[in-house]
Amino acid sequence: GVRPNLFVYNSLLDAMGRAKRPWQAKNIYRDMINNGFEPSYGTYAALLRAYAKARYGEDALDVYREMKHKGLELSVVLYNTLLSMSADVGFIDEAVEIFEAMKGSESCKPDSWTYSSMITIYSCSSKVFEAESTLNEMLEAGFEPNIYVLTSLIQCYGKANRIDDVVRTFDRLLGLGITPDERFCGCLLNVIDRKSVV
Repeated sequence: GVRPNLFVYNSLLDAMGRAKRPWQAKNIYRDMINNGFEPSYGTYAALLRAYAKARYGEDALDVYREMKHKGLELSVVLYNTLLSMSADVGFIDEAVEIFEAMKGSESCKPDSWTYSSMITIYSCSSKVFEAESTLNEMLEAGFEPNIYVLTSLIQCYGKANRIDDVVRTFDRLLGLGITPDERFCGCLLNVIDRKSVV
């Protein structure tokens, strides 16, 4: 005869997210609401993580918008989780909206992971100007680009056939003392291959 409380529901939602079972998280959430419980910050955070991890883009954005509507402030980790998901599913406009909301937040500001996600989003969609602007913002905020950022830039410049910028980015990588990894080298080879075809 023991009934679950909000803590139990939140723990179950979190567990379903970790187990990559977002459909079960949906059912648990529905059961929770039907039993008269009001979602807490922990409820929304667990749902958002579960949906974002499984790339349930629309569901994750619905949770995000409901949180914003209720005046709940997201943490840097939750913002970055949303941006990472947006990069994976190609939600460019939504990512820009989330990024701007994060920059306007009083409780948290973008970190290196945030900027990295945005540069990846812009690079994948061949938005060179936006990728460069975000890189400049990142540098002004005191963050150095990592291997992921530089790889994204190589892809972006390669697609735009901006070979001088590819070389400059490669020089920047070496100047920062970063060792090129397999993915970075693969992107360079793709640029060279594309150039030889052109």
